[in-house]
Amino acid sequence: VLLAFSGRLSIVSISKRQGAVVTSKFCDKFAALKTALEEAVAISYHLRAIGVPLIKTIKIYGDNLGVIQNVNIPVSAFHTKHTALYYHFVREDVANRIVNCYQIPTHISFT
Repeated sequence: VLLAFSGRLSIVSISKRQGAVVTSKFCDKFAALKTALEEAVAISYHLRAIGVPLIKTIKIYGDNLGVIQNVNIPVSAFHTKHTALYYHFVREDVANRIVNCYQIPTHISFT
């Protein structure tokens, strides 16, 4: 489930199946993070297109500590190709300071 907010206003709520079959929860969370990043960047482009100035970076919160730590650490190695592709896609935007990823405890998440 993806929830997108602008301030306190909920903009988008998405719940969809993933396109690939994954073998671990870790890879599953990386795929969800990639989907969330794609949606967040698209929303920011739409807001800028209608003239809304965006000064701050996009904040993405996730409950999987391993995924959040791997995204924020520049050097990580993965054994499967699609997990590595998800990682590099997200890591590129983190390195360019387009997005920041934060860990939120599972017991206080929205979903």
